[in-house]
Amino acid sequence: MGQLQHGWRSCPKCQGMYYAGFVPFEGVCPAGGQHSHAKSFAYSMTFDAQQDDKTQGGFASCKKCQGLFFAGFGQNQGVCPAGGAHDSTGSFSYAMLHDVGTPEGTQSEFRSCSKCRGLYFGPFPGVCPAGGAHDPDGSFNYAMHVQSNDPNSLSFDSGLLTVPGALPLDAFVQLLVRSDGSYHVFRHVHISGLDEIEYTLTGLLLMPTGEPSFRFEHQGSINPINDPDEVGVDGRDPRIAAHFDSMPGAKWIGGLGGKSVPEEFISDLIKKALAAAEDAAIKAAEQALVTLAF
Repeated sequence: MGQLQHGWRSCPKCQGMYYAGFVPFEGVCPAGGQHSHAKSFAYSMTFDAQQDDKTQGGFASCKKCQGLFFAGFGQNQGVCPAGGAHDSTGSFSYAMLHDVGTPEGTQSEFRSCSKCRGLYFGPFPGVCPAGGAHDPDGSFNYAMHVQSNDPNSLSFDSGLLTVPGALPLDAFVQLLVRSDGSYHVFRHVHISGLDEIEYTLTGLLLMPTGEPSFRFEHQGSINPINDPDEVGVDGRDPRIAAHFDSMPGAKWIGGLGGKSVPEEFISDLIKKALAAAEDAAIKAAEQALVTLAF
């Protein structure tokens, strides 16, 4: 079935689907400025899924405009609002359901534009970077996963993380927690250089006053051969269930350190987070910390 990546939104200006996880950068919109996610549902994209007669692969995110587009036409990579063709460098390999109606937890009527190759919400033609409105000619009827509004689950996204200095490394870490104590942590680490790098990736869920904070950490290495390093890990911890009701008030802070970063990286991350936080609730993170590997 593949894995799900949260953080996707539909832009009301151009109607295009884009990845909104790199706050404050929201991509480039063909209607002008950056994309907007005002009034958008929170969507999820499937990646690394097997194809069948109702699942089409070949979709990618463009690193220039953050838009979702169909990259399966060889040299024809569509038209990017940031200029030139779309660029799928570093993208997951996404797949989409099509012509399945509207299964529970999805929204249908998304189309692939024959001019720019971008995915957009079909009932509203929007603005195409190739000029005029989007054109659905020849497109399937695609269905997007809509993130659940289930009160028994919460999701967090770090946005793009980089390493200070010239180390060619970036990452993001996402967390889904449920009221039964189960959790899913997803990491994506990317290297743009030629040398192998040892790294530490941390997600810190800073809880309100009197509650234990939760730190998810992973240490690994990456080189051009195993790039990108992207894995989802499931787990369960009774302390998450015990403190779930307080988690809507928590703050999720990601941190990335490379080989040249000293061992004190994790403690420095917490100190910086505490220094930046004015309220006593965040400062309580020094008092209790639960560490979980992923």
